[in-house]
Amino acid sequence: MKALCSDARTAHQFINDLPSKLDFGRVSFLAANVRENRMTELKIHEHHEQAAQHYEHAAKHHREAAKHHKAGNHEKAAHHARIAFGHYLEAGEHQNHAARQHAKEHS
Repeated sequence: MKALCSDARTAHQFINDLPSKLDFGRVSFLAANVRENRMTELKIHEHHEQAAQHYEHAAKHHREAAKHHKAGNHEKAAHHARIAFGHYLEAGEHQNHAARQHAKEHS
C-alpha cells in the first residue's frame, strides 16, 4: 500500500488522525479542572452570551470550510470544520451550565 504524504491525504484521514496526535496527558487534565472551575464561576447570562459567541464562531468556520472545500482545498476545509466543531462543543457546555444554574435557582 502506498504511503500517504500530507498532500495526498484526504480530509477524512486528516480529521481522523487529529485525536491520536493530540496527546497532552496531565496538562489537559489540569486545564480541564481550571476550566471547570471557571465555568462554575460564570453567571447565567454570561453562559448564554458565551454560548452565542461560540455558535457565531462555529458558523464563521463552517463558512470558511465550505469556501475551501468548494475551491478543492480539502485540508483547509477539514481544519476549519474541526475548529467549528470545537466551538460547537464549547457552546454546548455553556448551554448546559446555564441550564443547570437555571434549575438550581428555580426549583
